Amino acid sequence: MAALESIEECWFARHLLACFYYNKRSYNKAITLWQRCVEMSPEFADGWRGLAIHAWNKQHDYELAARYLDNAYQLAPQDARLLFERDLLDKLSGATPEKRLARLENNLEIALKRDDMTAELLNLWHLTGQADKAADILATRKFHPWEGGEGKVTSQFILNQLLRAWQHLDARQPQQASELLHAALHYPENLSEGRLPGQTDNDIWFWQAICANAQGDETEATRCLRLAATGDRTINIHSYYNDQPVDYLFWQGMALRLLGEQQIAQQLFSEMKQWAQRWRKPVLRRISLLFHNLTCCRCMAIYNSSIKKNA
Repeated sequence: MAALESIEECWFARHLLACFYYNKRSYNKAITLWQRCVEMSPEFADGWRGLAIHAWNKQHDYELAARYLDNAYQLAPQDARLLFERDLLDKLSGATPEKRLARLENNLEIALKRDDMTAELLNLWHLTGQADKAADILATRKFHPWEGGEGKVTSQFILNQLLRAWQHLDARQPQQASELLHAALHYPENLSEGRLPGQTDNDIWFWQAICANAQGDETEATRCLRLAATGDRTINIHSYYNDQPVDYLFWQGMALRLLGEQQIAQQLFSEMKQWAQRWRKPVLRRISLLFHNLTCCRCMAIYNSSIKKNA
């Protein structure tokens, strides 16, 4: 420390000291040092990055953080970490999927350097109705699961299969939809993750029932509905990747309703509503689950008359 402090003319020493003081929560010292660092060496990207982190995490100033990060990325356009953090800043501030996607697609070669950023790309393509682009990446890229990222790519794989299956259902092609749903039950080797023990896949089985119903196979439709109605019905926050997704309960309820178990289904939906009211936040955010369920409702409306007639 003393050695670093003694060489005041060295901009990199200012940066190292800033990192040390920021880690020790001496934020004012750290910021003063980073500001001095970029004054001495304005082309040093990590100095601007340090200022950006403080601007967002401590000052809660999006515009300032964005300006600092833009400076950093302009100076180091091959640094995928900076692009990831710039997108994360937009994500945390509630930017639209279209805005985020435009930035990543304009820097696609860099974005694809990281699996975590590729997972964000997949989600954004899904949110903007571009499932085919996501399907190409999911079919060809070799993924390597990272700590904290377990299940992120496989969940996008399942969503991709569902979205493309719904497209076939829209086109009155239930057989092709069923094939995509069946494939969703088996993860490709290139995803480098296996299925979780006890995974019930309620969403997939529900839509397999819709496909069977559309093909006139009532026996298979009933079998799939019973599979869709299985699983834990406890409502908890989805905290870890191996927790049951909350939307599985929605599909359980829908399957129970189509099986004629109206009272049980209504009880489940009522419990979900009460749980949501307890945990709701004043600020609503656009999330994948909302998109997921809204799309499902659109497809269900198309097939509602057929379901009622044959279920």
